[in-house]
Amino acid sequence: ELEHDNKIYHSQVEPLLGPKGKIIGVIGVALDVTRNKQLQSNFRWARKIQEKMLPTSAPSLDGYDIAGICQQAEETGGDYFDYIDLLDGNQGIVVADVTHHGFGPALIMASTSTLVRTLAQQHEDAGRILTLANRGIWQSTDMRISVSFFFGVLNPADRIFHYAAAGQYACFLRGDGSWFHLKATSQMLGIDSEVEIPCTEPLALSRGDCLVLLTDGFREAENPQGEQFRDQRIMDLVHRNRHLSSAELLKLLLERVKEHTQSDEQDDDRTGVIIKVLE
Repeated sequence: ELEHDNKIYHSQVEPLLGPKGKIIGVIGVALDVTRNKQLQSNFRWARKIQEKMLPTSAPSLDGYDIAGICQQAEETGGDYFDYIDLLDGNQGIVVADVTHHGFGPALIMASTSTLVRTLAQQHEDAGRILTLANRGIWQSTDMRISVSFFFGVLNPADRIFHYAAAGQYACFLRGDGSWFHLKATSQMLGIDSEVEIPCTEPLALSRGDCLVLLTDGFREAENPQGEQFRDQRIMDLVHRNRHLSSAELLKLLLERVKEHTQSDEQDDDRTGVIIKVLE
């Protein structure tokens, strides 16, 4: 690469061969790649900003092991997770997924994250927070990009968990290996400005239980034959390795998904939080 007059050129020179393979000259091409380099730089900065928005550590709560991870498919992504201290002293735990991935969804993700955190400083109820966030997303964009959002609320002292979920579900794994879905309580954010998003009734937690909050980049990852990774495989894997920490379980899931797809490339962002109720 060469720089000239504040522009960046990618040059390639090849020998020009004559009879009997004798070099009789050279031929070269120089392409102006300034714009591409600027875009790459912008994406790198956007990625750094996104990484700064993700939690650097998980909440330290007696009797619980909590960890989160976000692996983006491109330089920027539409997934994120967060931990939010709520007004009533409970712990908010968020996993969200903006439709598609790339620069546009990354902007929506950043604004949604900021909006939800601001609303959480004014309201205690997760359903109310998501209801107001939905209106804000609807009003702030004409793109009609939708956001699946799981807002879990953990009461660590009373060992109860409830949630509001817009188009995003999670899984609840019991200590004996049985599991069930924590189903969405409404459609995705950004579809209907008037939707009211309810919270569920409290769910009692027991020692050995595990809450698994993952975006669809995990469960929908396909192998070359088109078979998805799916929740059953995820739950079996978590149960068999329940002796591992939450952080280790998430890393193991990423490794197994990569083995399943047989590819280093991702079709979608992979984001998740695991909450273990300690024995």
